Amino acid sequence: MADDPRFTNTQVPFAAFVEVTAGRCKLNGPWTDPEKGNVPSAIRALGTFSTEVEIDRASVCIYATGRYQSNSIALGLISIGNQANGTLRKSRPGVMQICWEDVKGFVYDRFNKWEIEKREHPQWAFDGHLLSKAYLENRGNKPGFAASLQLATNSPTKDEIESYCRNQITGVHP
Repeated sequence: MADDPRFTNTQVPFAAFVEVTAGRCKLNGPWTDPEKGNVPSAIRALGTFSTEVEIDRASVCIYATGRYQSNSIALGLISIGNQANGTLRKSRPGVMQICWEDVKGFVYDRFNKWEIEKREHPQWAFDGHLLSKAYLENRGNKPGFAASLQLATNSPTKDEIESYCRNQITGVHP
């Protein structure tokens, strides 16, 4: 299964720190304020660099532009939101901005191309089952699929998940 070209057209492995919002693409303060120390902490957690000098070098680049690349790895900030942000693009040109419509289209295309392979998926989390259901209800209708998806601000409760799973098994829907 081919991935999004933004992640595959690279000569070195790429690791991303992702900020997700329902609104316009943005970065929260910890990703933009060196005093908070979020970026070096995140880089340390990756375990890709062996010295503090390398961590500091990468951190400075990420705070300044949103991206760092060496001969062995690329690191970047990604912001996912409902629309691109020109101010963010100017202040940190290396930040990859991805719009929800692109995400929805990618998911639809993945289901569409690999429908047979994705038919059986009992191991998927609840969200995956909902995406599959939305695809099946909108097969052949990419705009309909995208329109059917809403960003959930709250995770479903355990009872909601169990009820959904029970209904899928029994075919009984409230």
